[in-house]
Amino acid sequence: MRRGARSDRPALAAWLFLLPLLVVLLGLAAYPLVDGVWTSFTSRGVGRPGVFVGFANFAELIDDPVFSIALVNSAMLTFGAVATKLVLGLAAAVLLMQPFPLRNLVRALAFLPWAVPGLVSALGWRWLLDEQSGAVNAWITGLGLVDEPVDWLSDPFFGMISIGMATVWQGLPFYIMMFLGGMMT
Repeated sequence: MRRGARSDRPALAAWLFLLPLLVVLLGLAAYPLVDGVWTSFTSRGVGRPGVFVGFANFAELIDDPVFSIALVNSAMLTFGAVATKLVLGLAAAVLLMQPFPLRNLVRALAFLPWAVPGLVSALGWRWLLDEQSGAVNAWITGLGLVDEPVDWLSDPFFGMISIGMATVWQGLPFYIMMFLGGMMT
C-alpha cells in the first residue's frame, strides 16, 4: 500500500501545476462558449436582462434573405482561400526546396506576411486598395489598363476577390511551412 501512495504524488503534483491553466482556459474559452449558446436562445438588449425565446432567433435567421447571402459568401471565401493556399503553398514549397542562390533569404521573405499583425495587414491592404488614393488604382490607371479607378472594397465582386487576396497573403506562409516541413522529413 505504501508503494501506491508514492506513485500518486507525481500525478497529484502534475494536476496541481495544471490547475491554474485549466481555470484560465475554462474562464476564457468554456464560459464565453456556454454564454454565447445561452444568449442565442434569448432576446437580450443593452441594459436589460435576456428573455428566453427558444428557437425563435434561429427561425428568424433562416427567414432572413441577407443570412443566406452571407452564408454563401462565407463558404465561397473559405473554400476559395483554402484551395488557393493549398495550391500556392505546395507550389512555393516545391520551389523553395530547390537549391538556388539566396534560397534562405527568399524563404525568410516568404514567411514575412505571417509575422505581420492582422491589424497592420488590414491597414496595408486598405491603403493598397483604396478607391481614391490606393496604390493599386494608381498603378493600373497610370499604366492605362483602366480609365477610372476600380472600387476594390465596395463592389461585391471585387470586394470578395480583395478579401480573398488578403486572406491568402496572410495565411499562405503557414501552408508553405507545413509543406516544407513535410518535404524535409
